[in-house]
Amino acid sequence: MDKDEFDAAFQELVTDRLTASGFTPLGKTLAFDDGLTTIALIRLGGKMARPGTAAHILCFRHSFLRDLSEPPAIPQAPPQSVFAYPFKFLPSVWRTRSLAAWRYVPRNLNFDLDRVEWGNSTAKETIAELNSLAAFLAVFLPWARTIVPARAMSEIRKNGEDAWCERLWLDDYGAFIASARSAN
Repeated sequence: MDKDEFDAAFQELVTDRLTASGFTPLGKTLAFDDGLTTIALIRLGGKMARPGTAAHILCFRHSFLRDLSEPPAIPQAPPQSVFAYPFKFLPSVWRTRSLAAWRYVPRNLNFDLDRVEWGNSTAKETIAELNSLAAFLAVFLPWARTIVPARAMSEIRKNGEDAWCERLWLDDYGAFIASARSAN
């Protein structure tokens, strides 16, 4: 499979399916934002790129969290920087686990990534991988939408490493939850 064939297959099997579920293409990133939950399948280039592969990572955050810019601000659109997301997932790993096992794992300085190896794979193998990715995302979206801010805050507090970005996110979660309580 060559790059053009891969891009066409990715468009048909992943992008078109996710667009039907509310995702929006932002360059090569696919993002979902319903005003509370933001999910992004971020395609990575630059130093992450290798010939014959497409690298990606799946990220989740709540939309009210500040990003890691200076000074931190609430993004007006889904961030395309992996580090703006507290929750980072590798679909190839997480699709083999039960939903109950999915939780916050600190990836604040470094993160792993998934690769679709289309250059050294048959078209059939690549299509199977893309179908698997799309099927995983169809399960991931409804799961992510069930992660309420209090649960995300608890996960970061329980499993975090007290990194500065985690403290920022915990402050944002605390403020959001307090604001929601006072509104009721």
